[in-house]
Amino acid sequence: MLSITRVLLVSYAALSFAHDASAQATTIRDGCRSNIASYSLLSVPTAPTDRSASADMNADPCTQGFGNLYGAWIFYQIHDDGAGGSDSTAQTFNDSNGQLVGPTPDGSGRAISLTWADVDTRGLLEASYDIDIACCGRRCGTTTHAVTLRNLGSNPISLSLFAYADIDLNGSFGDDDLSTFSTNDRHIVVDSDACGGCFEFRGVGADHFHVAAFPVVENHILQVGSPLPDNGLSSGTARDYTGAFEWIVTIPAGQTWSTEFSLGHNCMGCDGPALADNYGTGFGGGNTAPTLIALDRPTPGCPVDVEITGPPNAPTILLVGQSALSFQFPNCPETILVNPNVTISSVTDPVGDVRFALPAICDPALCGDEVFAQAWVLDPRSNGCLALVHSPGLRLKVGSR
Repeated sequence: MLSITRVLLVSYAALSFAHDASAQATTIRDGCRSNIASYSLLSVPTAPTDRSASADMNADPCTQGFGNLYGAWIFYQIHDDGAGGSDSTAQTFNDSNGQLVGPTPDGSGRAISLTWADVDTRGLLEASYDIDIACCGRRCGTTTHAVTLRNLGSNPISLSLFAYADIDLNGSFGDDDLSTFSTNDRHIVVDSDACGGCFEFRGVGADHFHVAAFPVVENHILQVGSPLPDNGLSSGTARDYTGAFEWIVTIPAGQTWSTEFSLGHNCMGCDGPALADNYGTGFGGGNTAPTLIALDRPTPGCPVDVEITGPPNAPTILLVGQSALSFQFPNCPETILVNPNVTISSVTDPVGDVRFALPAICDPALCGDEVFAQAWVLDPRSNGCLALVHSPGLRLKVGSR
């Protein structure tokens, strides 16, 4: 009965929101590597305790048509408005009083904004909620959700902000599990079906969290409020995943406060950027040296393809290691630029290209790690000491898209 109810609720929300003239452009998209990552805001709450906020996200062609989200939204609770007022529990940012403007897309089609000039007409809070999407690679994408609050009053305001997500990875629920890599501020949902992959919900600098099967977390937010109980991170138990993060803050009169959370499909967040660059010098043996480039930026959860261009129809070896090297053969021009841990062999195609896929690993512990690679290609025409030519080195540093 629960599964039928949820399907009907999502269908109704999508249909009803589609007829709202203010919400026609509610899907944002970003493309890369012939892939389209998309995030759809299907409905927003229409009352303080309304649970109908629904959304979906997809960045993997394998799961197109299935979806990965049931909903994601924000809630708030005033603890002290500076004049003796407080809320007994949390409520949704909603559209019950004509204060909501948006969702408004930007010119790129990759971002939407929602604003409340006076969140609940108490003269306390102005709010903005901005959602941006980025494609990370051929099976992955991420969204950044930024929330900014401004104190409209003349006294400091103490409050809690909650970010909530209900993830149904690969279009199903009840069979999703939390990865062992989940932490207090990073919940990674995995699914063992044919598409596999992972979905990350990350709260940057959150004070509290909660994880439980639907609808326990949402009930806690709306019926109990702050603080979230900081529990529910055990893995190995399939469930209908829902999770939330809570930030507790005091905003001085007239000042603003901002935070963000992210939702990533096969694309996890790191504190530093993902990098891919060449180093050293290639050797062409009298011809153009082979090239080695990364077609994707290395991000946890996202596969990385590297492409070699060199002599056609030629045996090729890719050296892969955890450290760079610069070993030049004595009295020869050839130089090994990687201390290899792994070698992968293949053959270039008739135009001289070959691609290697480095596997996707859903582990944020990879953030900041570096991998080094170099391509060697058989070329009997070479005027060096060996019948081989080689590319420059390639450094991959794992980080955020």
